[in-house]
Amino acid sequence: MINFIVKLSNPFRWEFFKDFYNIHIPITKNKIFEFKLYFYGWYIFAIDFDFSPTCKDHGGLDLSLCLLGLCIEFSIRDTRHWDFENDDWVVYD
Repeated sequence: MINFIVKLSNPFRWEFFKDFYNIHIPITKNKIFEFKLYFYGWYIFAIDFDFSPTCKDHGGLDLSLCLLGLCIEFSIRDTRHWDFENDDWVVYD
């Protein structure tokens, strides 16, 4: 797992969320590509990079960038959930 986060919060804590664009494109049976464009007034500036291919629900690559509340997010992630007891993906019959 690799995770890098830098965030500068809005001191006025303006909690406004507006989703402009959201798309999910299947890549394989268990992988999808996601692209999101939204406004979130909580952050003035934010960078969030997360690469966790396994050991978490919907593992994969996530990258989000926010500037003055306008955020763009890219993801390539797994559609499955992680089974922590068996240390593998959950298999639904």
